[in-house]
Amino acid sequence: MNEFDFYKREQLADNLWVVTESYGVNSTFQIYVLTGADRTVVIDSGLGAQSGLRRYIETYIGGAGKPMSVLLTHTHPDHVGGAPLFDEVYVNPKEFPDLDWNRCHYRRFGDLEWFCGHSRWMEEPDADIMNFCYLHFVRDLLQEEDCIPVNDGDILDFGSIRLTAIHCPSHSAGSTIYYWKEENIAFVGDAIQHWNGYPGKEKGPAHFEAVKRFISMMPEDVHIMNAHDPGVFGMDFARNVLQCYAEIIEGKDLDKDNRIGYSNHFHVTRHKPGQNIQMDHYVNDVRLSYNLLDH
Repeated sequence: MNEFDFYKREQLADNLWVVTESYGVNSTFQIYVLTGADRTVVIDSGLGAQSGLRRYIETYIGGAGKPMSVLLTHTHPDHVGGAPLFDEVYVNPKEFPDLDWNRCHYRRFGDLEWFCGHSRWMEEPDADIMNFCYLHFVRDLLQEEDCIPVNDGDILDFGSIRLTAIHCPSHSAGSTIYYWKEENIAFVGDAIQHWNGYPGKEKGPAHFEAVKRFISMMPEDVHIMNAHDPGVFGMDFARNVLQCYAEIIEGKDLDKDNRIGYSNHFHVTRHKPGQNIQMDHYVNDVRLSYNLLDH
């Protein structure tokens, strides 16, 4: 086993690749690599459960000897873990308050236990993968002072690559979408994906408005690429996410939803046990999981 075993790659265009990081059936992390004339730009940095990401990019995609910048859509562990491997790290400052929690080794390996497990949450994780990652994980932790702040509307100019930052707090406080106008691609991280978590009565409407605003800013033929769903999606996909939020807020057809029960998985250990009863609401192939006690 070596660090490169956890990656595969696909070229999507002349200057765009996707690197998929995976530790088992429960993990698919999409890391996008934009190859510019003078600099390589990476969208998100994976879990960092082993330290081979930058070497993998340089070996199989190119860019050795060039600066490499990573743009974080947000700072959850499966996006921020490999960030210290790069020369520059860009992130929305609204993510800073959660940085300590989301970058910590304890949470990263708690998540890894799930990612390298089998199809059911309570089965034992793959011991070989866990042991390898304990020896090879990215030990540096991203510090706030290491980050270059990115705010809504900023134009990030990397010479042959220019990206517009769009604040879209539908997944975390500082979730940011990077729009590549020349290629008509929106790298949305977890802000718009097939599975979304509904944050409850207080924040739900704000998340709805964030997705609505993004849709209003994009051309109808935009190509949407997120961090966990392989493939390229269109505006109908984003509208399904928006409709899912709207129906939860309005309480529409919730009697048809599926109860997925209580989970003691590491992701929810900060929640009180009585708040972990969750339901699934669907609009076409988009799923929104919400807290039963909020409704």
